Amino acid sequence: MHHAHLLQPVRFYPLATAAILVEIGWCLWVARRAYPWKETAASLSIFVMRIPVKALHGLVVVPVALFAWSHRVAAVPVGTWWGIGLLFLAEELAYYWSHRLGHEVRWLWASHVVHHSPRRIHFASAARLGLTETLSGGWLVHVPLYLFFPPKAVAVMFALNLFYQFWLHTEMIGRLGPLEWVLNTPAHHRLHHARNAPYLDRNYGGVLIVWDRLF
Repeated sequence: MHHAHLLQPVRFYPLATAAILVEIGWCLWVARRAYPWKETAASLSIFVMRIPVKALHGLVVVPVALFAWSHRVAAVPVGTWWGIGLLFLAEELAYYWSHRLGHEVRWLWASHVVHHSPRRIHFASAARLGLTETLSGGWLVHVPLYLFFPPKAVAVMFALNLFYQFWLHTEMIGRLGPLEWVLNTPAHHRLHHARNAPYLDRNYGGVLIVWDRLF
């Protein structure tokens, strides 16, 4: 967890840009379909609008996280393999419930619905997130984590979770066999974004799909 600087978003942007370019090529020359240029432009515009919003979000969340950590119940050693494993599972479970509540509670859905507004799922749509996440309060689900884990460690794990989910937003990758039983995959996430009645409100996990199978 001492390498949080490696997770700076600026280091991730070239990879995301390369993935988008590959996806454009796949759409035009392999799948022989039009690429959603307008939806990509809209997603990137919202991404730019979120930059100052994220700064404001940090001003609200960081004091709450530090307050909770100062009143921690126990300090899990995140420098150990088992501590990192516990943090991963705790963050995954918190993300699952945060995401699920984002669909099932109308106040939270009003913010999350922005992410589900594209008609087609594509890499750039991963960046289309709501501007009102601080106000909606979905982030409060993560507060209990700070009673056991350092805020910086939680932030790193949350960033890893979101980075993983970027590659889920594409039609370019098919089903992945046995991995579908454990991991959240592009196939699972395409169903999550589907508007067909049988598939609504399914597959809320970040990295793992096991929470969806358990609950």
